[in-house]
Amino acid sequence: LMSTGAQCLANGDGETAQSLFRAAAVRRPWDPETRYQLAAAQIAAGHADEALRTLAEARDLHARLILQANAPEAAAVDADPQRLLELANLFYSKNHMATATSLFQRLADANPDVPGLRLQLGLSLQHQGRIEEAIAVFESLVRRWPHPAHHSFLHYAIAFQRATPEAMYEEGLRYAQMHTARLPKRKRALTRKDGKLRVGYFSPLFNQHQLTKFFAPVMEHHDRSRFSLVCYSGAPASDATGAAIRDRCDLWREVSAMDDEAFASQVAADEVDILVDLWGHTAGNRLPVFARRPAPINLSWLNYIETTGLSEFDYVLHAKAYDLPGAQELFSEPIYPIGPVVAPFGQFFDMPPAGDTPMLANRHMTFGCFGHPAKLTLNVIETWAEILKGVPTAKLVLRSGYYDDPALQRTIRAQFAAFGVAAERIVFPPFETGAAYLSTYRAVDLIFDPFPYQGLTTTLDAV
Repeated sequence: LMSTGAQCLANGDGETAQSLFRAAAVRRPWDPETRYQLAAAQIAAGHADEALRTLAEARDLHARLILQANAPEAAAVDADPQRLLELANLFYSKNHMATATSLFQRLADANPDVPGLRLQLGLSLQHQGRIEEAIAVFESLVRRWPHPAHHSFLHYAIAFQRATPEAMYEEGLRYAQMHTARLPKRKRALTRKDGKLRVGYFSPLFNQHQLTKFFAPVMEHHDRSRFSLVCYSGAPASDATGAAIRDRCDLWREVSAMDDEAFASQVAADEVDILVDLWGHTAGNRLPVFARRPAPINLSWLNYIETTGLSEFDYVLHAKAYDLPGAQELFSEPIYPIGPVVAPFGQFFDMPPAGDTPMLANRHMTFGCFGHPAKLTLNVIETWAEILKGVPTAKLVLRSGYYDDPALQRTIRAQFAAFGVAAERIVFPPFETGAAYLSTYRAVDLIFDPFPYQGLTTTLDAV
């Protein structure tokens, strides 16, 4: 059944392949491979919604096999909950998100009054690109525990979903109505301490991170004769990048121990004229601080290019390309275009020389994408599959820490198989960091950019 189904799928007969793989799945109900193949056939036959459910079954079965091989005690009905939590966190830390999902789902079902378990479940789904499932989990979290941090996870997941441009705006307004509309607002005039405008920047961290590739050059080129600089950090400056930013500002404050009201009061006491949020709805944000209007002018910029939903921001800074008809209707903040680019960009490490294209040595073209798996929608995979079929000897390298998950690898290969691309043509090399990560670009001839959610940092790395 499996062999014949594979042949039918390769020949483009998804309907027959679907019937054969479904029969195989009945014969071997414990085998994830039958489900992966069935999902590929369902996609090929035009039944993408069914395929999503089948892939969820496949990943769950795959996770059970991984648990049996690595922690057989977890399979017991009366397994120790503390041990299950330890395993869930362990697999999560190793980016084995399908296995972490299986464990967090089990723990959340057994402990319905613990919001942290549901949050971890949603994140483990999101990191696999299972955005609709993650959104459902985050929505249930917000409804039962309407905390602003929970709602930010939902807002960010909707950014990955890219359902409609209006969806982000509407969810942002809902966030503001639920969490910030009734907060006290300050009214302050510009101070211009010592004749300079005092600009404050908030980020949960200023250490080496994708954000600081954009922010560190800003600090290097600020006109210190006109501006006094304050950094409000959620973490100590624990590496060279963080230390360099700390040393370039006039005042450095670590604010993780401050609640939102104390943080806002500190900004007012520091006589900051312009307070800039660099983080948006990403994890670790302090948006309720900005909703209190702690500075005369409050700006949103850089790490989160969507609307936050907060009308308390005086502006969101964007490149001129965002100043288009209808764009302002999708932002609660007035769009302030600042030039041809939204931010500068600088590397932490020297990029090695490009050298010859790898194709000369490999005798085949190597395409690549180093972005988040959630950006590889079925439309993206179908488009890239057409390119791969047009260059039949080419390979596609997908590189992200999340691809360490064997279930995610198998899912992506099943989706490509639905469009006629063999598994061996999709390559998942080990993830690298730092300078070693940059050197991996030298093994790729041409980088693909996903859509509609494009790469940003990884695409600039490629350029």
